[in-house]
Amino acid sequence: MRNSLLTIVLIACTFFIPIEAAGIREAGFGSTAERFIRVELYFGFDRKEQTQVSEDEWEKFLAEEVTPRFPDGFTVISAIGQYRGADGTIVREPSRVVVFLLPKTAKRKSGALIDEIRVAYKKQFRQESVLRLDFVRSVDVDF
Repeated sequence: MRNSLLTIVLIACTFFIPIEAAGIREAGFGSTAERFIRVELYFGFDRKEQTQVSEDEWEKFLAEEVTPRFPDGFTVISAIGQYRGADGTIVREPSRVVVFLLPKTAKRKSGALIDEIRVAYKKQFRQESVLRLDFVRSVDVDF
């Protein structure tokens, strides 16, 4: 049992080693690559009045708040989120994760735009929070 657990831990750890740190590079990658940072925002769809943000509302929010700030693009992932609310109850809800890859040189400006999006969502849909996750290491991106 102990050896099995150790094997599982070692296998799991390999998934968390950055590719660059592992000495793995795609052939030719990096010569034209630009340094980017990755930021993720987590949007919950439940509201206090027992209704959820609809798909139409979400699409309108993307069109009016996110796209104008980041017209070059982003990725939206459907998810189910779970967290402990301010009142102590466990909340499980449909969610969306928006992933941004942003030029490292525009980190400060992009950060302010992302915070504007968070404020707008919380206000418009009466949310306690929008989780922001900033990856501390930049990545090479080649289009």
